[in-house]
Amino acid sequence: AIVVTTPPPVVASVTVSPATASLLTGGTQQLTATARDAAGNVVTGQTFSWTTTAASVATVSSSGSVTAVGAGSATITASIGSVNGAAAIVVTTPPPVVASVTVSPATASLLTGGTQQLVATAKDASGGVIPGLTFTWTTSASQVATISSGGLVTAVAAGSATITATSGTVTGTSAITVTTPPPSVASVSVTPTGTTIMEGQGQQLTATALDASGKTVPGKVATWTSSDAAVATVSASGMLSGVQAGKVTITATIDGIAGTAPYTVTIIPVHAVTVTPANATILTTQTVALSATLTGPNGQTLPPTGRTLTWTSSNSSIATVSSSGVVSGVAAGTTTISLTVEGKVGASALVVQVAQPSLPAVGNVSFLPSTVTLQPGDDITVIIFVRDVNGRAAVGRTCDLSSHDDSRATISPAQVTTGSTGVLLPTVTGVKRVNNSSPVNITALCGGVNDKLKVYVR
Repeated sequence: AIVVTTPPPVVASVTVSPATASLLTGGTQQLTATARDAAGNVVTGQTFSWTTTAASVATVSSSGSVTAVGAGSATITASIGSVNGAAAIVVTTPPPVVASVTVSPATASLLTGGTQQLVATAKDASGGVIPGLTFTWTTSASQVATISSGGLVTAVAAGSATITATSGTVTGTSAITVTTPPPSVASVSVTPTGTTIMEGQGQQLTATALDASGKTVPGKVATWTSSDAAVATVSASGMLSGVQAGKVTITATIDGIAGTAPYTVTIIPVHAVTVTPANATILTTQTVALSATLTGPNGQTLPPTGRTLTWTSSNSSIATVSSSGVVSGVAAGTTTISLTVEGKVGASALVVQVAQPSLPAVGNVSFLPSTVTLQPGDDITVIIFVRDVNGRAAVGRTCDLSSHDDSRATISPAQVTTGSTGVLLPTVTGVKRVNNSSPVNITALCGGVNDKLKVYVR
């Protein structure tokens, strides 16, 4: 018997479907390979060998299942013998998922008409910034603030608005506050104005900023200055302090606009005048400088600067007084020197004595006799001659007389003044006899010059 069989078909071509595929990393795609003969008929029952040109991009299983590994391109080939077909695979990384959106700055305060650029940033779940995204910008109150497609805020009117940046379903916001700008300062008023204060006193000043219509501009702080700090100073808070009598202008400056006010500082009134020394005695040829202390109402000492001091003598024939309080003796007598300041009077009682003529110095003192002998109880008058350096009688000189041993001999008086003759006549008295030959020394001391009398008591 003869058996006739049909020869197996010869595979002429292989096709892979789909011929191209785009996958995200981690994704899969099932490929199907079809074998055909030369006539284009499908040849069934074939087993294909699957390969990839880039396993780092895509892998393929023995059944044609493709798995995307990394971004890139790969060719997947299905082969039967030497006949094959291929599919082109493109793998891309999936875009990151937006987890949060932040808007910077998160808050902003604008004046009407002002602008603020906002910046939106998208981040993934791990906090990484996602670049290249486009955001949709919206405002909750367009009558307060508008927002451009690029995130530029424009303040329209006073109020609050929330600006939102959206990426997909995720949003971020910024809180915008719009205020009306304060009016410009047109003038500055300083009060009180024209005040008079005393030295050492203070006065709180107030500076008020005004707009062109005269309305107060709130929230303004002034810078204070004084035209003459020697007369009055002003603190940073506007406290005016009087320093010394005079006139001064105080200036308050706000936003470059100055306001001024004049002030007068007066001296503290004198409450009492004290002249020192309260009593004085001078010779007709002498002078004495009196001083004065001026006292205020609180007992404080006041300076004489800026005040009129008037010195007077109740009897200028006795003593005169200068405008500076220097008194000059004129003739013997008494007078009262007074100082008048602002109606208050202080005084000094002054006694003027006649000046004695200048006397020449004592030149010589001598006893006559220079030695005497006495018995106890005996008295003797001795002569002491006092002469000046010119050899003339030394008139009006006070001499001190003394014994070096009053138990043996004395002299009296102990002090005596020379008369017109320059001669003294004191008495020497013997007191007690001593069994030795030493004398008692009697000394006369006149004007720094002395002589000694030797007295023997036997």
